[in-house]
Parts: sequence; structure tokens; C-alpha cells
Amino acid sequence: MKTAMQELLGLVEQMFTNAKTKEVELAMNDVINIITQVGIEKEKEQIIDAFEIGHKDGHYTKSKDFYNNLYN
Repeated sequence: MKTAMQELLGLVEQMFTNAKTKEVELAMNDVINIITQVGIEKEKEQIIDAFEIGHKDGHYTKSKDFYNNLYN
């Protein structure tokens, strides 16, 4: 199973591969770097934090409730 950021990275990498101009290739490379250096690490932290909060509290009975309480 891939996370949303990992799936996004795959899509951007496809765009990079299909780039028609050097400018598009450079832009896609910048986006790939941002995703790999910032996005995936941030997502990892969020997943770990969410697990730890849910595990500690133990009062979330539904995953949607957990998500809504944490991110909304």
C-alpha cells in the first residue's frame, strides 16, 4: 500500500518522464525534490503522530471520527 504522497510522487515522476521541454523537466524535478524532501517526511510524521494519539487515547471507535477530530 502506498501513501498519498508516494502516489503523488509516482504521478509527478511520470510527468517528468513525459516532459516535452527542458523548462517543464526542471519544474517537475523541483516538485519531485519538494515531495521527497518535505512532503513524504511530513506525511510520515503525521501518520506516526496519528497512530500514537489514537493508541494512547483509545476512545476513537471509528477511523472517520479519528480523522475528523485530528484534522478538522
